[in-house]
Amino acid sequence: MKDCRIFDGKVSPRSIREGRVGDGYFLAALAALAERPDRIFNIFVTHEINKQHRFAIKMLLKGRLQVVEVDEYFPYFNK
Repeated sequence: MKDCRIFDGKVSPRSIREGRVGDGYFLAALAALAERPDRIFNIFVTHEINKQHRFAIKMLLKGRLQVVEVDEYFPYFNK
């Protein structure tokens, strides 16, 4: 998607749209988190867009909180 922004605008459960990726379970969890925007912002360790287009986020992996680096590319298929 052109002109997509990660840190721009307001966080809302209604902003989440399911395409054809088949990750509705994950999007449902994001929508629940988006009920409290501070929770979404607290996931991100990196809050600025950088030259590498990478972000550090906090995730539970195998029950342990870890910092993971992700890029700015999210899977997306328009319906």
